[in-house]
Amino acid sequence: MVEAILNGRIIEAYPEDQRVLICGRSTLLENITVYLHVVCEHVDPIYIEFVTAYIPDENEWQFPPFRRLRHRRR
Repeated sequence: MVEAILNGRIIEAYPEDQRVLICGRSTLLENITVYLHVVCEHVDPIYIEFVTAYIPDENEWQFPPFRRLRHRRR
């Protein structure tokens, strides 16, 4: 998660919750790198708190997963 945050960028902000969604690359193994979404809370002015982290669903996010896809109504 730290690697994803350090080399990622904020892709969504939730000011009412003092949270942001960060997308960054994370190395799982020497030759395997994935995009990781990390939700961070920044209530404290010095520390951030990791709320959750996940590999984004390719059906919901444009690749690289920086923009949420709009779902079409059926």
